[in-house]
Amino acid sequence: VSLSTNYSEEIARYDVEAIAKKRIENFKFLDSLLRNMDGIISLKVLSNNDIPHNYPIYVKNGLREKLYFHMIDKGVTLIALYYRLISDLNEERFNEMQDLSNSVLNLPIHQDMSKESITRLVELLIKGISEITE
Repeated sequence: VSLSTNYSEEIARYDVEAIAKKRIENFKFLDSLLRNMDGIISLKVLSNNDIPHNYPIYVKNGLREKLYFHMIDKGVTLIALYYRLISDLNEERFNEMQDLSNSVLNLPIHQDMSKESITRLVELLIKGISEITE
């Protein structure tokens, strides 16, 4: 890839409305499968103008890290943001923030995901939670 490649023309050809619509559909579909699932709490409800980047969940019982690596081992790409806070937030008075940073996973809902791949993601999530809590 040349550094002189102009990607703006390629990006301008993207159908951003279709991408946004697909991300919203994927979010809602995943939400319908996870909303009352044991072991996690869904953290986001879409507002009218939201276009989601991912689907954030709170993993209960301090199992986020184990679940993260379990899912990675199964080929699922997901994101664990805020896994390390700035040192000022390590004080005891920020325990709730520390808990949150150690418990959130962001599941993929990008436009290239099908309902089948989202269903498979949920199956792996359910199996992973079951296996890591045994």
